[in-house]
Amino acid sequence: MVSARASYKQPDGKLISATIAATNGDNLEIGEVSFDGDFFADDDLGTDASLEPVERALAGMPLALSLQDYQERIAQAIPGNLHLEGTDARALALAVRRAAGKLTGEQAGVPAVEMSSHEGDGLRAAKTVSLPADAFDTGNLTSPSLSWEELKKRWNSLDLAIVEPQTSAEQPFEPAMQMAVDEVIAERTRKGHMPPLIRFWEWASPAVIIGLFQSLSAEVNMQAAQERGITVVRRITGGGAMFVEPGNTITYSLTVPRSFIDGLESEDAYRLCEAWAIGALRSVGIKAAHAPLNDVVSPMGKIGGAAQRRYPQENGGAVLHHTTMAYDIDAVAMTQVLRPHQEKLAAHAVKSAAKRVDPMKSQSGMSRREIMDAMARYAHEFVPNARSYRLPADVLEEARELAISKYSNPQWTARIA
Repeated sequence: MVSARASYKQPDGKLISATIAATNGDNLEIGEVSFDGDFFADDDLGTDASLEPVERALAGMPLALSLQDYQERIAQAIPGNLHLEGTDARALALAVRRAAGKLTGEQAGVPAVEMSSHEGDGLRAAKTVSLPADAFDTGNLTSPSLSWEELKKRWNSLDLAIVEPQTSAEQPFEPAMQMAVDEVIAERTRKGHMPPLIRFWEWASPAVIIGLFQSLSAEVNMQAAQERGITVVRRITGGGAMFVEPGNTITYSLTVPRSFIDGLESEDAYRLCEAWAIGALRSVGIKAAHAPLNDVVSPMGKIGGAAQRRYPQENGGAVLHHTTMAYDIDAVAMTQVLRPHQEKLAAHAVKSAAKRVDPMKSQSGMSRREIMDAMARYAHEFVPNARSYRLPADVLEEARELAISKYSNPQWTARIA
């Protein structure tokens, strides 16, 4: 058996990678294939979605097939109940074809115009063009399909509860516990047992949080993480890896009924869920804006990223939306622990790690806690009937058990090795 791995950087910034193990005979065929990346996927059952049906369908295909052949097979194999964002059949096929090309010594067969999206400067330009000219004047909170009136109507329909920054600071959680608390809250929300909730997080220790579909070995230098005492956990949402440090990161989650985003396309669903946070940042002088699909940005660069998991409508459904933003991150430590793809480094204009990333600290001059308190106050003003809230003891007890059984389990963390 021989193997190869290749990646395709899509114009929207999402990365899809394919690893192929092929039989080494006169006619090379795919023996096994696995996909990973910072894309998103939900299924109608609310389970941990995967691309296993697609991976199985590619087994036995000759490596020398065309991009179109791979794309057609992949399109046919994507289950009807699997909803992909940040990738599609063509992007998956491009990753497979590039990996196959490495094994056969052939070119990937991709037109030059598509290859250009793989380059950092082209990607950075694409991200800039995707924002309206007035994005940093308006905060980019609305769209042709989501007016300000509709946005406020949806928020004001919530019986919103807020776990305040002070409340979270009284009981910081370890990384595995943070993941578990989010899952328990989401499961209870979908059953109607929890109110719509904004929860500010307080981290007890540094961590790397990888997305549901990311490869552990491709994203994280585990030796460097262990040497620095950094815990690595996998979350239940897609998207990219996040590096967090206590005192230098602002993280929050929003858990709401599925009806909150009914009728909205994915971009507007993210925009709706981020509206209060972007408004809060702008209220303290941070020129934040929404950048499709799931980034929070400023003129100084990316501030943070969000991820969503959308549970199906049965029992009311739910949306789990969480966001991590950099207040003052040690970029040297981050780049030692993470294994960033060169395309991503170029896309985010990270030419050197010898500096700190502080888009919120430098813009506002405020402490992290002052910004978090300002965000909480803004949330109460944004939704006037919002109330302060403490997580019930039984929620925390269930989360502690889940943190041990799932999120501290190496099998879960290495779900995609």
